[in-house]
Amino acid sequence: MATQIFDNDFLHTHPIYQNVHSTLVDVSNRDYAMAPFDKRIECLDMDDYEAHYMQNGANDSTMDAVFIFKADVCQQAKHKLDALGHSNTSRRRWIVMSPDIFGKAYIAKEDIPYVPLHDYKAVLANFCRLIDSHLWDEVEKEFETWGSKTYSRISYISQERELLEDMLRNVWIKIESEKDKVDTDTWDYISLIKEDYPHILG
Repeated sequence: MATQIFDNDFLHTHPIYQNVHSTLVDVSNRDYAMAPFDKRIECLDMDDYEAHYMQNGANDSTMDAVFIFKADVCQQAKHKLDALGHSNTSRRRWIVMSPDIFGKAYIAKEDIPYVPLHDYKAVLANFCRLIDSHLWDEVEKEFETWGSKTYSRISYISQERELLEDMLRNVWIKIESEKDKVDTDTWDYISLIKEDYPHILG
């Protein structure tokens, strides 16, 4: 999923906007006691709509502007959604992301150019230090951190994912430059890294 530019102007054309306009921060603060969102993102307050504009206060027939997950339950929500997806095809199109990832996936026009979550030059420098020292177990652990755990977390943000992928490809180029300096068994072990990350290293 590419990074999205949120468009409040589009929301302003909604027929109920004048009556129930709000912001994600306000909705989040009221319902979840947390406000991790950009204060500029507007939304429709469906609780307000249910309370004041629907007959009999039928407040179970709509939903909030957004379901909000704290980062520490995001993975649990993903597993639950995957399970539901097997029985409901529409749910397969749903996306679960933590608030910090949401904040990077949906930005304002004035926030371009993109500012990455991580300093990939520093990460690459640390990889190079480990490779130069032939600390292959540490290299493998770092690759797992960035190529699996971090990659999974930021994969919805196209700019961040591309920066991470480019960095890891440069790491692999650096690793390959050491091939003639290690024995066959060691190289066979190192080569498993490329096999484990075909989506990045090809």
